[in-house]
Amino acid sequence: MIEQATDVSQSKAHLFWGFRVIAFALVAGLVADYFVNESPLKPDAKLQIALEAFRSGNDATALSLLTPLANEGNARANIGLRHL
Repeated sequence: MIEQATDVSQSKAHLFWGFRVIAFALVAGLVADYFVNESPLKPDAKLQIALEAFRSGNDATALSLLTPLANEGNARANIGLRHL
């Protein structure tokens, strides 16, 4: 009888910690998503980085940086995309 009681309390403790781990992972994912999607760089800085990436032959990086800028109407980014 005592063994059953400790098994139940241990199961509840494991369940409690499991929920805490899942909640922490969810919050960490949301925070990481915010920082990944909210870049602190201004459009001009992104454009300069993209152009340097293009000049150094890293077309994939240049494309990933220039495309959102061009979609926002940045004329210099559009010109850069034409050269890719």
